[in-house]
Amino acid sequence: MDERASDPDYYGKGLGIAVRKGNDALLQEINAALDKVKASPEYAQMQEKWFTQ
Repeated sequence: MDERASDPDYYGKGLGIAVRKGNDALLQEINAALDKVKASPEYAQMQEKWFTQ
């Protein structure tokens, strides 16, 4: 399987994470984890491999 995560036939126009309204603690944890991933050296490699067309 070599499908990109940007394939609109499979994923539509984007990806998202839903958090129940008012669950600020969970939202902060998710945002902190995403920031940590984005700061890692591997992020650009994953972005290029899986999220580009």
